[in-house]
Order: sequence, then C-alpha cells, then structure tokens
Amino acid sequence: MAIADITSAERWMVQTTCNERRDQVELHPVDVELKLDPHSEELTSSPALFWQVEECSFVIVKTRGGRFRGNFFYQDLQQYGTGIPEYDDISECAVALLRVQADHRSVRSGAYRDRQPDG
Repeated sequence: MAIADITSAERWMVQTTCNERRDQVELHPVDVELKLDPHSEELTSSPALFWQVEECSFVIVKTRGGRFRGNFFYQDLQQYGTGIPEYDDISECAVALLRVQADHRSVRSGAYRDRQPDG
C-alpha cells in the first residue's frame, strides 16, 4: 500500500509554522525509508519534508493514514523526536518538533541549567 504524497496544503502548513518560528526556511520534498511497525524489519518508502537551520536538520515523514512523524538531528546524527510517536495533524507535528528542538538547543548550549532548591 503506497503512502500518499505530501499535499501542497500540508507543505504550506509546515512552511507557515517554520516562518512564524524562524527566518524563512527552504523545505525539500524527499523520500525516506522507515519501519512503520517497530516489530518488523520491513522498510517502507514514505514522502517527507526536510529542512536545515544552522547545524540542525529536520524531517517530517508522512506515514499510513495521513499521520506524521517528526525528528531532528545534528551532524553527529544523534536523532531526536518529540516523544509522541505520530501526529494526525502536520501542523501539530511541526510545532512540537520546533519546540522540542528549541528546548534541546538551550540545554545543549548551556543556556538552560536545572536549578537546585536552596536548603
């Protein structure tokens, strides 16, 4: 069963979300292979949107049933997600992905430090 391509409306939603959170980014339509079932070794080709901001790369993949997965990674190829396996709304996926990455960037840069209570 083939997965439908990302629509122009879905692409527009991601572009608009990125533009509201950052400078203009260039979205690239790509195809990726991923395991739709974590208990299977079978890889499925899926349409995705890819973009980069500085040293960070982002990807939102469309899966079966019009659902979406979001990840970001750095040059070390350590992959990060939002903690939610899939979204049924690409806008929610994009917002969550950008928020988690911004939080991660703060921790990674040392701008955020856990405060210990006094006493």
